[in-house]
Amino acid sequence: MALDGASPRTSTSHPVTSVDAGRAVALPESQTAVLMLLTSGGSLADHEMTALAAKHGISFSPQRLRTARSELAEAGRVVLVDGEFRLTKSKYRAQVWALADRVAA
Repeated sequence: MALDGASPRTSTSHPVTSVDAGRAVALPESQTAVLMLLTSGGSLADHEMTALAAKHGISFSPQRLRTARSELAEAGRVVLVDGEFRLTKSKYRAQVWALADRVAA
């Protein structure tokens, strides 16, 4: 916990600037952006989500979008599409994500 009583989104060993940066992250907005991208783009791999975000002028970093997607997956709002993969530019397989309410159980 920081001196002001707020819990930072970094470990206690990080410098004050990291704590400030962690507090500045717009969690609801980045999660909303991921939900919007998955709504408009359907099922997406992280690299596709990043490309679609850039196309729509969404300014979150790729890491922030991945973290927001992970947070939404933890909350059960985004799920892996079972058995579906997309190739990255480097020809590696990437997992595909979709809105939980759009994936058949």
